[in-house]
Amino acid sequence: MVIGGGLNGLFTACHATRRGAHVVLVEKDEAGSGASGRNGSMCTQGVTISPAEARKRYGQPRARGTVRRRP
Repeated sequence: MVIGGGLNGLFTACHATRRGAHVVLVEKDEAGSGASGRNGSMCTQGVTISPAEARKRYGQPRARGTVRRRP
């Protein structure tokens, strides 16, 4: 049994199911409706500011290592 349909709960249920487990997911509201569903910053692989804002906040050398360009 997995309690909570946030990002962690959904991932855990999905992962366990793929490994053959029978999973029951219990969620009070809609899946993803809690804090983890509203806070995408926990899931980013980088920063959530623009390159221009990073340069302004941290200076060019540090910003260059912080912000990754998309291919």
